[in-house]
Amino acid sequence: MQTAMQTHESKLVLSTPDHFHIILIDDIVSCNEVNSKTTVTLQNGEQYSVDLTLDKMRQKINREDFFQPQDNCLINGQYVNKLQRIEKPELLLENGQVFSISPGRKDEVLRFLNKITRIQI
Repeated sequence: MQTAMQTHESKLVLSTPDHFHIILIDDIVSCNEVNSKTTVTLQNGEQYSVDLTLDKMRQKINREDFFQPQDNCLINGQYVNKLQRIEKPELLLENGQVFSISPGRKDEVLRFLNKITRIQI
């Protein structure tokens, strides 16, 4: 179990009893909070569970390309492949993760999408 986290420029340091895991913020695909612990999923599939709330994790990451489609998750927009608009709004990520968009977070997702250059067909 990870016990602490520090930031340095574009990296995070996750510390475990035996190791310091130095990860690039760009490699973070998603962060999910359950019971005040956040699981960080990386591009290579590795996961780390840290004793940090999602709010504190977001403060540590502090990047505009991360956004919250739900109260309990933080997504790196670099890994979003699709946004399903019909029926149930969902985000599909490159690694196969699917996150529904809560009505209260719809505006945050739209703000993120507005930052991306769009070509309409």
